[in-house]
Amino acid sequence: MRLRAEITIQHEPRSIWEILVDVGHYREWNPFLCEVRGEVRVGGMLELSLGGSDGYDSRERAVVTRVEAERELRFLTVWLRAGLIDTDHRIELVGGSEGTRVVATTDVTGWLQNYTSSRRLTTIARGWVGMNEALKRRLERKR
Repeated sequence: MRLRAEITIQHEPRSIWEILVDVGHYREWNPFLCEVRGEVRVGGMLELSLGGSDGYDSRERAVVTRVEAERELRFLTVWLRAGLIDTDHRIELVGGSEGTRVVATTDVTGWLQNYTSSRRLTTIARGWVGMNEALKRRLERKR
């Protein structure tokens, strides 16, 4: 199952990337990944606090699986053990003449993926949209 949100921001990937990897400041601007602690490096552990406008709140641990500067940040959460419910989160930056496309996706896989709550899926889908819009506002204020 895939959830996806996309936005184009009139900034170069470098400016967007600097904000994305500065996880210590997420609480200042990010309505979805309300707080993130840890190291943004492959193999690094992140402690995530996910929130939603509907009051949803979840604390999770994720492992960073890919860091490609100015292109992709990817991290994975697993429920109980790998293969039951795996949630692969990815933020991609695609530069172009119109600006930079920020593509946020979540792939939910595993034996028990169909038991993922609809509230969680809705929160993630809305969360990516809210995060992308907040990221765009943050960059526009820097101009």
